[in-house]
Amino acid sequence: MGEIGIVIADRNSKDIELCTTTLNDIGAKFHFLNNEAVFTKQLQDQTTGLLILDGPEITFNDQEWIDDSLALAEMEILKQGLNRDLPILCIGRGFHLLNLLEGGAKPVTVLSNHLTQKENEDPRHEHLIFLSPGAKTSATMGTTGFFKVNSYHHHGIYDKQKSDNLIAMAYAVDDGLIEILESPNHSWVVATQFNLERLQELPRLFVNLFLALMERSETKTEK
Repeated sequence: MGEIGIVIADRNSKDIELCTTTLNDIGAKFHFLNNEAVFTKQLQDQTTGLLILDGPEITFNDQEWIDDSLALAEMEILKQGLNRDLPILCIGRGFHLLNLLEGGAKPVTVLSNHLTQKENEDPRHEHLIFLSPGAKTSATMGTTGFFKVNSYHHHGIYDKQKSDNLIAMAYAVDDGLIEILESPNHSWVVATQFNLERLQELPRLFVNLFLALMERSETKTEK
């Protein structure tokens, strides 16, 4: 029986809990890829889908080469998933690992988080994005248009840093930061810059990305 492999190496326990709660709610089967599993650099046969969570920022040396042994190991795992054409969902750090693996450039520092606050509510970091029609992401979402998403990141990519092997499916309206990437060369590979695991801060339609990962992982099992 195949399962979604969740990369949790050096990840925040709250982010892990949010993702696993969502996967449990939709009935997905999964297993964890912790530091030890990632550093084996070998994706298990039972892994029929891949979820790479947000995590610490990727470090680079003075020559702007990756100076992050964990990131390099994660990219090897991701490369194997791409070679097997597994359904893959990447969030935050995973978004940048995918872009780097596919030949994109180092992320750049972006403006401070967008802070909004309504009366009697906690302040929330959020901004408006536009999800383009066409390709896999909008089909998975079942719609296109404008959405408010969370905004906790201090680094991101624009078209100049984007890999030529990936397409941008969503941009931040205010500054043109890429918010969703996908691969046109694979069956289903989607990456979000924003924190998709915080579904309580997003339009509920975004749960469809987790549903698609689960359903496609199950289909991969049957093959």
